[in-house]
Amino acid sequence: MSEDSRRRSVAFETSLGGEGKEFPQTRWSAILSARTGSGPKRQEALEELCRRYWKPVYAYVRSGRSVENEAAKDLTQEFFVELVEGKLLERYSPERGSFRKYLRGAVQLFLLESRRKARALRRGGGKELFRLDEARDVSALVSAKAVDPQEAFDRQWANGLVDAAVEEVREELLQEGRKGWIEILDRHELHPPPDGAPGHEALAKELRVSKWEINHCVVTCRRRMREKIREHIRDYVQFENEVEEELACLFPR
Repeated sequence: MSEDSRRRSVAFETSLGGEGKEFPQTRWSAILSARTGSGPKRQEALEELCRRYWKPVYAYVRSGRSVENEAAKDLTQEFFVELVEGKLLERYSPERGSFRKYLRGAVQLFLLESRRKARALRRGGGKELFRLDEARDVSALVSAKAVDPQEAFDRQWANGLVDAAVEEVREELLQEGRKGWIEILDRHELHPPPDGAPGHEALAKELRVSKWEINHCVVTCRRRMREKIREHIRDYVQFENEVEEELACLFPR
């Protein structure tokens, strides 16, 4: 099973219902705090936005400008300087769509403007808001072949959601004392052999557990990861029906 297939499997394995309704503002409090807050709380919220969303921006820059790693990192920093010190966040209105769509469009406009003015990093005076130590991981997404920048942005956004969900489920399993489940999750879902994930019966024999235990672990962990992905999507949308729209867009069947 390919990496994309596994991620789609995680996202769509179960179906969780819910009435369409407006979320309380705390669902996307970081965005609101960064846009309308002041003082240390605003700065903290801005830094959180940068940490959470720089990878999709970097992926878009790499694809949209066909630049190498360091130049893409510089432009990504410059974009977030504009996001923090400019008016980009003030223009965001959740009624017009998800924060993902807004941020993707903002990156596109930023690149057009930076190309026209040809002054990358000068507006921010070379200020570094955050470190991009993991840029190499994102580079693999866009360097192998030409990728549409919007596709690169959305793929990295989806990767970030899955990665966050996986880490949270791992932490829960550790707290529950289920280290064996972590090994099952890793071998079957996250890092299977090159020739494909082992079957439940074969994995059960390898790990010396029952086939029922493998089935129960896989189903439970997929459900938990899907719930975590939904929770993270709720952080940046306003209405319940937008969660389904984001899932369909980011994890097409």
